[in-house]
Amino acid sequence: PEDMLPELDTHIETGLRTFSELLASPALILLGRPGSGKSTELDMARKSGLLDLESTHLIYRQAKAFEGSAYELLAEVDAKAASGKGVRLVLDGADELLMENAKFLNSLEAGLEERKRNGNLSSLQLIITCRAAEWPEGMLAHLWPQAQFIVARLCQLDWKSANDFVSKHLGDQTQAFWDEVNALKIHFLAIWPHSLAGLVESFRANNGRLPSTLFELVQQTARRRCDVNHGETDQERRERLHERDVPLARSYRLAS
Repeated sequence: PEDMLPELDTHIETGLRTFSELLASPALILLGRPGSGKSTELDMARKSGLLDLESTHLIYRQAKAFEGSAYELLAEVDAKAASGKGVRLVLDGADELLMENAKFLNSLEAGLEERKRNGNLSSLQLIITCRAAEWPEGMLAHLWPQAQFIVARLCQLDWKSANDFVSKHLGDQTQAFWDEVNALKIHFLAIWPHSLAGLVESFRANNGRLPSTLFELVQQTARRRCDVNHGETDQERRERLHERDVPLARSYRLAS
């Protein structure tokens, strides 16, 4: 901000771009820390229709539900491309795939290299999300010109964005929410989309209050998110979990 750097009169290029601007890139790798909102950003884009193009087939795969190989995924791309339309391939959560198959991205890269040699890469747009610490540096970068291969990191929320989000969901209770955040000194949880959404959710569940301590907040969040009947933030939870609650001690460990 200008008021923080009064001695500088040069323009500072921040490199900040919105997600919709990044979608114009032929290849986009979206990185971020756990819980920073990578999957949430993609899911919101899908639900709003931002990922849909009339002249393009959309293939959207979440790693936690994907059981195929890179070869099978690219075969699906080829089948869609055979119609003459372009293909937008979205792979959410590459880090989870790497835990199951450390060579998955290598196989994907090899398959894309083959398609590039055959002149079949130009019809594909690739979007991948991954935890920043798990993304192999330089992976896939040589397949596109530098300007067309974008590796972006999710930024922390600024004050206006965070407050707009809270205001949208809590309305006239917005100031009361921030008073609770200040009292608990948990601003570090309010700067990321996913954890801020969790705080708003907890505020609602407690009738306009947050738990009195950070420990109680973690406990309450763990119990709510491990409850198979809770689907406000994850509509697919019931399909993934057994029809019983996780033991409390284990849920606290998971939440921490």
